[in-house]
Amino acid sequence: MIYFLINNNYQYYDLKLHLSDINKQDVSLIIVPYTLDESELASFGPTYRYPRVTKPGLSAQVRNYIRQRRLVEKEIQPSQGDVLFLYTEYDLLNQCVITHFKRNGARVYLIEDGGLATYLPFRMLDAESLSVREKIKQWVYRSLPSLHTLRLHKLNGHIFPWMADKFIDGVCLYRPVSIRRNIPTILVRRTVRQKTVAPTHGTVVFLNERMYQTYQNPEDYLAGLLKIMEGLCSGFDTVFFKFHPREDADWRLRITEKVLDQFLGVRIIEDDSGIEEVIESYRPSVAASYFSAGLLNLLDRGVEPLYLYHLLPDLSSQPICREASAVLLELGYNFIPEFSGANSRFQSGLMSSSHETAAISLTDLVNRK
Repeated sequence: MIYFLINNNYQYYDLKLHLSDINKQDVSLIIVPYTLDESELASFGPTYRYPRVTKPGLSAQVRNYIRQRRLVEKEIQPSQGDVLFLYTEYDLLNQCVITHFKRNGARVYLIEDGGLATYLPFRMLDAESLSVREKIKQWVYRSLPSLHTLRLHKLNGHIFPWMADKFIDGVCLYRPVSIRRNIPTILVRRTVRQKTVAPTHGTVVFLNERMYQTYQNPEDYLAGLLKIMEGLCSGFDTVFFKFHPREDADWRLRITEKVLDQFLGVRIIEDDSGIEEVIESYRPSVAASYFSAGLLNLLDRGVEPLYLYHLLPDLSSQPICREASAVLLELGYNFIPEFSGANSRFQSGLMSSSHETAAISLTDLVNRK
């Protein structure tokens, strides 16, 4: 049996791109939902759902973990011939499922979760020191069943809950990027061909990110976003702005009043669906952002990815941004030296790169002995 563990709409979108040679009824879904529309999931084989905790606090999280772990081990009975694909190890319940499968002899493969979101942490092994509170949380997590190898890997002040590399048989990447974790990399391809967007010349879509949560203070974020909007409005005829799907109403209002209202030509996309699902409605020639996962995803749809984080000094000096630059340079990306380069003539250098001839399908990977 093939199992897919998914947490959000992007992961479900990506999963569907692997199903041209896989019968849905032969796929079992394991759902640990974050932002996930579950209305289309009924056509698969057996489906298991394990909700995350709804109450705040470490004790509530621990109680929910213990409860859901018991259900996982009761309801799912993997065997040596089974394969589990998932997109992130960062959720505790995801780690519980991984451990359960490995304990029963199944293979476990991690599929890249939107490009840089996987590439960057997997290249940065030198973690920052944990605070006392974070050390206590790590100790509590490690005391739970199936989480004894967990470590809180801290990068740029952001916590990535890692498990021991031995639990993951391989990382499936869509691009030939080197990583430093002791996990084999496997170059894979999607078997469903995505429809290329027919771009409208002079149109850009900006994918916002919640930089104010981790990477910038609110004042620097708003000042930086103002510079970005000025640059995009100068270089493009039409500018679409898409909020991050998990941005709350207060921040959306604040961004609109402090920044977007200053530019009459900016059009806000109200749809909170993933950009991959709605891109054909807007048909940009360029997609811009700080380092949103959507940029590399849209590259496969024929939309040029435009990274802008390096033009903001408070971001470009941060370790994770320096590593992002190293990854993009490894792929052959062309950075613009200043905001005046953000225009409809921009070419990323990535559009013509081809590596699919060396890539395999997930079905090929499943059939490996």
